[in-house]
Amino acid sequence: MKWNTNDVDVYLQEQEYIDTAVLSLLPVSFAEDKKSRLEQFEFAYTLSNEVEKQFKGRIVQFPSFTYHVSEEQEQAVERLQEWLDDLNTLGMKHIFLITSDSNWKGYEKTCEENVELVWVPSIPLAHLDGQVKHKIIQDQLNQLIPIMTKKWQNR
Repeated sequence: MKWNTNDVDVYLQEQEYIDTAVLSLLPVSFAEDKKSRLEQFEFAYTLSNEVEKQFKGRIVQFPSFTYHVSEEQEQAVERLQEWLDDLNTLGMKHIFLITSDSNWKGYEKTCEENVELVWVPSIPLAHLDGQVKHKIIQDQLNQLIPIMTKKWQNR
């Protein structure tokens, strides 16, 4: 389910069964690298949406964590930690962070035990046929599912 007014009512009724949060880490840039950053943004966001569809009822897809690419990594990590603290307070036992920005790869070493950073290389989706786009996202989803199920099994 998504973090919106329709789904939050279901979440409130079923929250004892919903133990997983999905959060996209999405870069924003208005400079020369804006197109490559937009590709990262779109790919991670689209993949997160597909994860939500696949596991509706088990996970909550929270609003994306956006950050400007010029923001210091430490500052972004501090802001992200506030979000993670709130998710832990909500009772989320598993938190998956999905990003296509390789700058986050170093962060995974410092993640708490219940947080899994998933880095996926971005593939430009803008000019792809709908079926090809769906296949690419499905292929990535098929690689992500075992990571998630293993995390759930290793509570």
